[in-house]
Amino acid sequence: MHFLMEMALVLSMFVSLVAAAWGCLNIWKGQTDSIKWLERGQLLVISLVIFSSIILLCALITRDFSFKYVADYTSLELSNFYAVTAFWAGRPGSLLFWLLVITVGGTIFLGTKKYSDLPEETKVAYWMLYFAIQAFFLFILTNASPPFTQLANIPADGTGLNPLLQNPGMAFHPPLLFFGYGLFTVPACLSIAMAITKGEDSWMKLTRGWVLPAWSFLSAGIVLGAWWAYMELGWGGYWAWDPVENASIIPWFVATAYLHTSILGQRYGVFKRINIVLVNLTFLMCVVGTYIVRSGIIASVHAFGGGGVGGLLLAFILFYLFLTLSASFFANVKKSRLEANAFSRQGLLVVTVWVFIALGTVIFLGTMWPVISLGWETNPVGVTAGFYNTVTMPLFTLIGLLLLICPWFSWNEGIQDKNGLAVSVFTALCLSGAAWFGGIRMILPLIAFGSGAGIIASTIMLALRNKTLSSKRFWIAHGTHLGVALMIIGVAISGPYATTQQVAISEGQTFSFSGYEFTYKELTASKRHGIASKMANIVVSKNGQEVGILKPEQLTFPGNDHPHSEVSTIFSFGRELYATIHDIKNGRLEPLTVSVHPLVNWIWVGGTLVTLFPFVVFFPARKKKSHSPDAQ
Repeated sequence: MHFLMEMALVLSMFVSLVAAAWGCLNIWKGQTDSIKWLERGQLLVISLVIFSSIILLCALITRDFSFKYVADYTSLELSNFYAVTAFWAGRPGSLLFWLLVITVGGTIFLGTKKYSDLPEETKVAYWMLYFAIQAFFLFILTNASPPFTQLANIPADGTGLNPLLQNPGMAFHPPLLFFGYGLFTVPACLSIAMAITKGEDSWMKLTRGWVLPAWSFLSAGIVLGAWWAYMELGWGGYWAWDPVENASIIPWFVATAYLHTSILGQRYGVFKRINIVLVNLTFLMCVVGTYIVRSGIIASVHAFGGGGVGGLLLAFILFYLFLTLSASFFANVKKSRLEANAFSRQGLLVVTVWVFIALGTVIFLGTMWPVISLGWETNPVGVTAGFYNTVTMPLFTLIGLLLLICPWFSWNEGIQDKNGLAVSVFTALCLSGAAWFGGIRMILPLIAFGSGAGIIASTIMLALRNKTLSSKRFWIAHGTHLGVALMIIGVAISGPYATTQQVAISEGQTFSFSGYEFTYKELTASKRHGIASKMANIVVSKNGQEVGILKPEQLTFPGNDHPHSEVSTIFSFGRELYATIHDIKNGRLEPLTVSVHPLVNWIWVGGTLVTLFPFVVFFPARKKKSHSPDAQ
């Protein structure tokens, strides 16, 4: 079975290499008679990749420890649910899952009408690139990081899954990211294919149904990863500016910049070369993120180095960057210039794009600084979280201000709706003033809070206009912006205004913190699914009234003697209470850490809206009664 699976991947790689070379030869000769064979080749590749994925999944569920990957990431005590999630827990499995998404995405596009309407030469160029990317991943899976390695001595039990990964958030965080990574492959390849064949520049419209879901999946993965950090790591935060965290958000900034330039590209025919660069840079940054995580070039608590993957990824990154820049430079596009006042919707969109590019660039340079610093330092020098906060917070605040005012400007020049702008700005100022009197005195959080409130007011006013309610673009843009506004408010307040206290406490004792009384009632012990639990029951009251019970735990997993702390919260859209235990000695919590996080759940609600509204693109279009200037 192991040999059969290895041969399935080798055959997939061989087919992909031959198809890519054949496509290249046909482009060189100007022939298009290979289309049917290329399409059949894709069907063969996806069949083999799906077959390989099913076999690995079955091996994980049945705990077939003859597979090294299964022995490394599962155990007999592990539940079937987490055995399934072990598919993407390690490098070989995660790369196979990414390849699976790429092959499925390419095959789905093959069956669409938009694909069938493409010129024949564009199809050939598209498949040449797509097969080349698939061949690259298959080369890694058959050489540097094989998922079907057989063990000579089969162990009685496996190592098991890292306790930190046995969490619903981490179960779905990686696949959501890989869905985003994989779906960006289609628009990236199609944009270069049209540039190579000197075809039309309609690829932006053709791939809108791919870019929006890809961006949405990427957003969902990032938000879920932040929620996991908040609920699982026990430090009370949700973003530590770790290199691996940054690796996921850099392509998001580039993709968001592209979403906004594509609006102007489709509406006014501008930024054609820039759009080719941005959509391919998004895909490339996904690979760069994998390089950061998997090469070991940068130290990180989340990184997984080794295996000889780093050199292959770096070679691919450099080659694809050269291909992207060349395709953009030689693309057959008509020169067009954006002619609009700086104080127009066009001008403000351009500013927004530059802010997103600046954010992505700053975070990329900060992440890679340990490598860059080796140019003049003996040892790598990294940047701290303080650097990121200092540089990015003003830019995030500027995005909030731009979202606040942009809908009220006309596309070409000046303010379109002075009353709407006035109400939005007035709302922002009033609520900023209320926040000031409520104790929010830091300037940037105050501005961000007011901007978020103003965006919510803007969205409500625009939604009340009947002429925009039937517009899919309205709901995609402003619904997403509504989610961003909620996230801005949540981050602006929960970050700088969270409070924390640590206290060593025994059963029966009470302490006060932030207006609450915390009473340690009892410690209970239990065991479930082989996991030993010690749970503290902390009764929380305020002004003599019980608010709820915090139940932080210490879990001891099979085969792991080091206790793992589990967070407990008392949910609130206002001030959420949060508790975790560092250690337990003879029933005494040493220490118990409690914290108050104001408005933190606004982040998760906003993030959910951000990930859902782009899928409106798949809703059936309604007939337009009138043109809506408000829908972006």
